[in-house]
Amino acid sequence: MKNKSFDIKDGVLLKYHPSEEESKVEIPSGVREIGEESFIYSRNLKEIYINEGLHTISSAAFSGCTALKKITLPNSLVKIDRWAFLDCENLSSIDMPDSLEEIGYSAFSGCSSLKKVKIPSNVKEIGYSFSYCKDLEEVELPEGLEEIGSGAFTSCHSLKKADIPKSVKVIGYSAFSRCHLLKEIILPEGLEELEAFAFCSCTGISEMKIPKNITRIGENTFKNCINLSKVEIPEGIKWIGSEAFSGCASLLEINLPKELRVIEEEAFFGCAMLKKVIIPNEVRNLDPRAFANCRALKLARIPDSALRLGKKLFENCDKLRFIHLNYRLLNGLEGSIKTMAILTYCSKVDNYSKDDRNLYDKYIEKNKKEIIEELILLDYIEAFDYFKNKKYIGIQEIDTYISLANANKSTQVLMSLLDYQHSEFSIDELINERNRKFEDELTLDF
Repeated sequence: MKNKSFDIKDGVLLKYHPSEEESKVEIPSGVREIGEESFIYSRNLKEIYINEGLHTISSAAFSGCTALKKITLPNSLVKIDRWAFLDCENLSSIDMPDSLEEIGYSAFSGCSSLKKVKIPSNVKEIGYSFSYCKDLEEVELPEGLEEIGSGAFTSCHSLKKADIPKSVKVIGYSAFSRCHLLKEIILPEGLEELEAFAFCSCTGISEMKIPKNITRIGENTFKNCINLSKVEIPEGIKWIGSEAFSGCASLLEINLPKELRVIEEEAFFGCAMLKKVIIPNEVRNLDPRAFANCRALKLARIPDSALRLGKKLFENCDKLRFIHLNYRLLNGLEGSIKTMAILTYCSKVDNYSKDDRNLYDKYIEKNKKEIIEELILLDYIEAFDYFKNKKYIGIQEIDTYISLANANKSTQVLMSLLDYQHSEFSIDELINERNRKFEDELTLDF
């Protein structure tokens, strides 16, 4: 069959022949399938009416129809194949019939004027179907939907609400990434997989409860969710992927589950409000920079179970004051962070095993001058009593340390040093020290 606009064979519309003046088209009765790329780049087409009997809209059938505003779909439609309406940027609404069972990959991707979508109840899976629909504000997902696949709503910048049905088992890779206005999302209890980048850069989300069946939080899952302040992580989580919470600048606390085994690279990088981290006892690996740039972090506890510490684990954690860890792991830390772990031992010595205490004490005895100077510069009063009780500060050094504390404005340690100077040394020690200084001066004179 052929007319002025269509090539049709055996119920398949193979090709549409556009004319410059034609902006509205009616698909003839008897067409069961609109073939691949049959209307592709028909840029003058604004309105399409499809009669009953159509079963399938094939891949890229209306792709690039940039002027298309309205299409009427029949109740007989079962399948919309991949890229079917790709980049139909003026399509503002679409009523999908209840008969529809399949919406293909990127079927409506780039339909930037689409504002509301209702997915029919027979559809079980969507993937990249509505990606880059930048004006999409609301989506209605049916009970019975099982998978919100990869990129389903990625970069839907205007999406404000998406109620996820209880039937959903999988939220795929980048499913809701960059949905900046999405403020509330409730994950169903039956959810089994939460894949990488799923909610990356969802800057409007403030709270998240992860369901109990999830065992792994994939890489970048909540990266740059800058307003996320509260996350409930279930006990079943064993793995937190790289950059999973990186850039979550409002995250105030994180309660890590007891069964957690691995925290990957930069998992909590840049969580600028996070103040405390207690690593569970089953954790084996802490990858590089896992907590780097957590600038409000004050306390970190690393369990004896840890096998290795990644490089720059606490890089740029400027306020970190207490790091509790086994002596065996000490060399996994660098620079001032390593010193902070030693000073934490000094202030929390009763929390360590006998073997650990012996190892720490040997290290401190060997490096006490350097460590004392460091604690003065940090004004680390919590550790200072340990050094006084161990008699690590001698009368011949007290004036030097007082001068250093005064110059650095380390007020708490300075007061403790002054108190120590006046109360910890006997009259005999003071006289002996004065005599030693006098003899030194005589030696210099002659």
